[in-house]
Amino acid sequence: MERIELPCWRKFISCCTRMARRNHLTGDEIVAAMRRAETAVAAGVDPYAATGLTFSQSKCIVHAYYACQAECPQLLTALIEKYGVDVNRAVEGTWETLLIASALAGSTKCIAVLLSHGAGVKLAAVSEGNLFSPLHVAAQKGHIAVCRQLVEAGADIEFRGGQCQFTPLHFAAQTGKVGVVALLMQRGADTRALNVDMRTPIMVACSTQQLLCVRVLLPRAELGHRHKYGSLLLHIAAVHGNPAVLEAILPRYVEASLVDIPSGVDADNRIPAGRTPLIDACLSSKYTEAKMLLKAGASRYLKDSTGKGPLHYCLDGASMACLQLLLGTAPNWNYTPEQLNDATIGTPLLAIALQLGSADACKLLIAAGAEMHAKLLHGDALVSYADLARRWWPDRPELAALFDPDAVQEPLTLPCCAGCQKSGIKLRACSNCHAVRYCSTACQRAHWRAHKASCISPQDVYEANRAKYKK
Repeated sequence: MERIELPCWRKFISCCTRMARRNHLTGDEIVAAMRRAETAVAAGVDPYAATGLTFSQSKCIVHAYYACQAECPQLLTALIEKYGVDVNRAVEGTWETLLIASALAGSTKCIAVLLSHGAGVKLAAVSEGNLFSPLHVAAQKGHIAVCRQLVEAGADIEFRGGQCQFTPLHFAAQTGKVGVVALLMQRGADTRALNVDMRTPIMVACSTQQLLCVRVLLPRAELGHRHKYGSLLLHIAAVHGNPAVLEAILPRYVEASLVDIPSGVDADNRIPAGRTPLIDACLSSKYTEAKMLLKAGASRYLKDSTGKGPLHYCLDGASMACLQLLLGTAPNWNYTPEQLNDATIGTPLLAIALQLGSADACKLLIAAGAEMHAKLLHGDALVSYADLARRWWPDRPELAALFDPDAVQEPLTLPCCAGCQKSGIKLRACSNCHAVRYCSTACQRAHWRAHKASCISPQDVYEANRAKYKK
């Protein structure tokens, strides 16, 4: 692939502004002038005689750029043949060549003119060290006809550009241009091509939740491939995708018995090794995705290389919905007391929940069988959970009360939707008062009349107290 060194693209705006000021025209007026010039050329009149633009040899390339933007192929031809515009030269102050400008604008007619006058379809422009070919920008914009035209003219379909070293297929998959994805695959694009992070096009599409592109790329996807940080496509779908993306991908992994395969990242990576897709979903509070993985056969008991399982990551991600999903409900709890009291990583689950200050998590773990009266080694002494609660949370006596053997424990009440009263599902707090939770927007709207009077934000309460006690 040939390349041409070009200035930073950020200078282009100031260049166009200077050109517009010299001609006393705005950008739209310049485009209108280009179209008047196009009409003049078609009538056999000199384009500069028919417009208010001032001629100079250095301005011709800029006018040619605007001709590409306004899709004026006859004007572009006149500027090339009569005024000697170099079709492979960069536009002054920008990183774009005329071919790249035409590809961005989706102008097949101007591309045909440029190719017929020797424009290099393999000529990549360099901006701040990053390479971009005309096919890259056309794929990113989703111009199917332009992509087909460039490929037929000999464009390199596997050329990697940009800081991430994306192929055109990567760019199309990232931006959801499913028509371009299908075209490039039909023309033989490598669906397993890797970028700088060893991500395939389907991984990029999954990260940006491009469902249609994922479905098109999935039949040729390599299920066992891991990117630079050790994650499979299934991990990405569990964390960055939406439920529909995971639903499309999951059956393939179930068939291949790869649902619980650990990530196995490199030793020098900061992410702990051995994390399963279920663990990643719990850490990211992806309730729906975690439920789908469990239904597909994912194990709730597998741990990573540090000894932490999905329950630990539910606490790390502060996801009560996922914690409830994993633990189950009484009397059919999914974990034994021995599993809940396991201290392989040095700290039992109940101690982690207490350290995080989550009263709901503590209540749920106690109800499921966690030992609330056990003694823990803190410093050089054995202390109770109640003592730890008083040390860690002196301003929250209700936490210490949870572990007081003489206190009457209130029955466990799971968070429920204020509208339909459903519990054990993913709930979202009211964005204003944070005091009530809902399972859906429909429930929130239906409950608004009843909730409106008591919906006071914490900031409003604070301001009211300040006004009340202000001297």
